[in-house]
Amino acid sequence: MPSRKDILAFLRGRTQDVSAKQDNLRRTVVRSPTYHPIAHRDSRLLHLFPGQWEDPIAFDLVPFSTELESLPFYEAVSYTWGDQTDCLPVTCSGREIDITLNVAALLRRFRLHDNIRLLWIDAVCINQKDDREKSIQVAMMDTIYRRANRVLIYLGESDGRDTTTVMKCFAKRFSSQHLGLKIFTGFLESRPWFNRIWVLQEVALAEHALAICGSICIPWACIPAWWAANVENLRSSFAPPPTLSIDPIALKRSSLLQQLHDTRLSRATDPRDKVYGLIGLLSPEDELSVMVDYTQSIDIVYKYVASSIMSRVKSLKVLSAVAAINTHDRPRSSLLSWVPDWQQDPGLTSLGLSNMYLEPYGAGGSVACGLHISTDHLQLSCLGINLDVVESLGELCPVQAPISEGKILPTLNQWWQLLIGTWETRSSKLRRNTSKLLKNAVSYAPDMGIYCRVRSPDAIFVENQGPYALWSTFK
Repeated sequence: MPSRKDILAFLRGRTQDVSAKQDNLRRTVVRSPTYHPIAHRDSRLLHLFPGQWEDPIAFDLVPFSTELESLPFYEAVSYTWGDQTDCLPVTCSGREIDITLNVAALLRRFRLHDNIRLLWIDAVCINQKDDREKSIQVAMMDTIYRRANRVLIYLGESDGRDTTTVMKCFAKRFSSQHLGLKIFTGFLESRPWFNRIWVLQEVALAEHALAICGSICIPWACIPAWWAANVENLRSSFAPPPTLSIDPIALKRSSLLQQLHDTRLSRATDPRDKVYGLIGLLSPEDELSVMVDYTQSIDIVYKYVASSIMSRVKSLKVLSAVAAINTHDRPRSSLLSWVPDWQQDPGLTSLGLSNMYLEPYGAGGSVACGLHISTDHLQLSCLGINLDVVESLGELCPVQAPISEGKILPTLNQWWQLLIGTWETRSSKLRRNTSKLLKNAVSYAPDMGIYCRVRSPDAIFVENQGPYALWSTFK
C-alpha cells in the first residue's frame, strides 16, 4: 500500500505532468461543476464511479430529497478540505473540475473497485460559489449527517509505520505508555481534523461513525475511549484537541453561549462557521439566535448572535466572552465593544463562563437584566444603579501570548500604587467600612462569588493578614 508521501506525490504529479494539448483544453473547460437549482429541502449525492487506486477520478452529482422516509444508502464524509490552492482535475458529470488534493485522496481511498458508492461531501455537493444555496444547505447539515447510514471520518493517509501502530493502539485502547507519549501526541497534532469546528456536530449526529487513516479503519468510539483511559498521562504535557476534550453529548445540552465559549479554540476557515458549525447541536430555543446567511459579513453575524442571546435570556453574561482590546490582531473597532469575537482566543479565563469555576460568579444574581438593543443593533442600553464615580484609570495589562511576569508585573505594580493612593485619600470612616466589607467578601466569596472584575485580567481584591493582595486569574 503506498505511503502518504507517495500518494501526495502521485497526485501532484498528475496535476503537473499534463501535455500542451491538455493545457489548452483547460482554458475552455468549466473548473467547477455545473450546478442546477434544487428544491428547498433537497441536496446532492456524489455517485463515485468504481476504479483502481491509480485510475482517474470520476463521479456524478445526483439530487435527492432529505424529506423522504426511505433514503438511498449513503455515507457522509467528515474531513478537512486541505489547501484550496493545491488542486487536481477530476471528471464530474463529464466535465473537468478542480478539487483539493485532500478531497482527491479521500475519494481514491473510499472508491470501490466494482460498484458505485454514494457519498455526501460538502466541498462538492454544495455550490460553494452560491451563498444563498450554501446558507440553505449548511442549515440542513444536521439532517444530512443524522440520516446518513454511516459517517466516514477521514484523518488522511498514513505517514508510515507509526501511524498504523497508533491506529491499532486506539482500536485496542492500549496505554499511551505502550509506544510513548510523543508518538500519540505527534499523531493528534499532525491531523488538522481534530481541531475543526464542523467535526463536533458531524460526530455527535452520526448514527455509526468510522475513523479511517490510510488503510486502517476503526470505530470512532475507540479514539475517545482511548483518550478517556489515557488522559491523566497526557494532560500535563499535551493540550488536547477540541474533538477529544469536548464531550459532544454534554455540548448538546449546553446553551448556545456556553457552546461558543467551549469551542473557542476550534478552528474554522470562515470565521462565520464558528457560529454556523454548531447549528446541529442547538436546542430549538437557541436555533432562533442563529440564522445561517453567508451573504452577511462576519461582524453582522457576531453582532446578531450577541444581541439575540441577550434579548432572549435577559442577561449580560455574553459580555464575559468579550476579549481585551490588545488580544486582537485586527482593530477592535471592527466589532462593537459589547460583541465577542469568536474567532479569537481571548487569552484569559472567563470567570463568568469557564466550567472549571462552575460559574459561581454573578454580581447581579438571577434577576432578569433590564436591557434594550437599538433597532439597528448598534447600541446596547442597560438599567443599573450608580455606585460610585471613576476617579482614575490604570494601564491596560498586556495579555498577548506568551504571558510572562516581565510583561505584566509593571502594570500590576502600577495598579497597586493606584489602589494604595486612592485608599490613602479616603476618610478613616470610609476605610473602616470598606475594610469590613472586604473581610466579609473573603468569608463568603467561595459561596456567593463576590468579586470585582478589573478590565484585563479579572482580579479579586481581598484582605490577607493586613496588607491587601491582588490575586489575578490568568489562563
